[in-house]
Amino acid sequence: MHSRIIELSKDPILKNERMCESSVPDWFYHSIADYTDADTDRDHDIKWFLDAVARVVDVAEDGKSFTFKPKAKQKYFERQYHAFLDKACELTGISLDAFVGEAKYDIGMAMYKLNEHYQDKFSLYVYFNDEMKSLDEWIRETDLSGSFLFWRNPGLSLLRGAPSIMELFHLKTPYLDCPQCFFYNSRALSGTLYIGIAKQEPEGAEPLMDVTANLSDEVPLGCIAVKDYSENTGLLAFLKSIGFITEVVEKRRSGYVEIPICRYDKAVLERYSRTAGR
Repeated sequence: MHSRIIELSKDPILKNERMCESSVPDWFYHSIADYTDADTDRDHDIKWFLDAVARVVDVAEDGKSFTFKPKAKQKYFERQYHAFLDKACELTGISLDAFVGEAKYDIGMAMYKLNEHYQDKFSLYVYFNDEMKSLDEWIRETDLSGSFLFWRNPGLSLLRGAPSIMELFHLKTPYLDCPQCFFYNSRALSGTLYIGIAKQEPEGAEPLMDVTANLSDEVPLGCIAVKDYSENTGLLAFLKSIGFITEVVEKRRSGYVEIPICRYDKAVLERYSRTAGR
């Protein structure tokens, strides 16, 4: 639920002219993030950024700069583009009753997801030419030709609070009893869906547990591998109780445990979640 501001430039920047916490514009606080923290691991942060753009950049041998590949914008946004079209198509099919609130359809959540597919405002940010933009906005609006250099990048908490259209649930398992919880999710470069649970706090959010387990083999389309052992024991039963897990289709042995492979309801995931990353 945290992310980073990455400072980039075309040319070297003097140390006293580089970005610092006071460079963060006022609009950013209390609308995108609660606070910034410059005490971060630079190498880890750069790796985080490069993981997000791995499909569209080539990194220099010294690791200090990178260039964008041909058609980088199209390649970067391709997945979001199709998700945007799918959600737009869904919205074109709603009834007048749904639009006026007399039929069961969460139009507010649908609009939130549509906007998120266009621009994820709660993911990485880029500070470039004395301006700060979300990674999506920066890639759209920037001339990507030539090389880009890495500079100092302060840590950043992106979660101000749950979006008003996102619902929260009360997590109950044999080991946890936590109100004000929600899902956060992202996709690895392989396309594998990751889902976690976090607890909403006044000052931000605290990650609680992984929902998905890592398996060497792919799971069927529309399914996830649920971590229902150790400190997560009882999670599967809870996920069924809120309608998120609809069916256990098989179980796979992994070490000393069996991992349930389950179908999940995407609408329930959307209702209780925000996307953490790409």
